[in-house]
Formats: sequence, C-alpha cells, structure tokens
Amino acid sequence: MRKRHTQVHLLSAFLHQQEVTVAQIEVGEKTNEIPEIKRLLEPMNIAGRVVTADAIVNARLKPSTASPV
Repeated sequence: MRKRHTQVHLLSAFLHQQEVTVAQIEVGEKTNEIPEIKRLLEPMNIAGRVVTADAIVNARLKPSTASPV
C-alpha cells in the first residue's frame, strides 16, 4: 500500500512458455499502463519477437509503435 492507502498498480512482462515474469514496473498514481508500456519494454531485446498486450494498450498505441519490430 502507498502512503495514502491506495493500491499499487504493477505492469509486468511475462514469458508465457517459460512461465516467468522478466520485468515489472509500478504504474504511477497519476498515469496508467498506456504510457508506461514503452518504459517497461525499452530495456528488453524484443527485436524479431512477438509482443502481446491487452486491448486497452493496443487501442492507444500509435501505429508506428504497434508495428512489428
């Protein structure tokens, strides 16, 4: 819990076949996961990989961001 007793919102990167979380960041109180997805994925080498996200993230990404890497 945060100081103001609000819940912590976490955003995670998960490898499905290996069943392991490889990265996780806290989403700030004044934002949501849409602008934070880039910060989560930037340090990862995802070139040539398939990345999936839930509908809310996909609906808000700019086409250039959502294109295959």
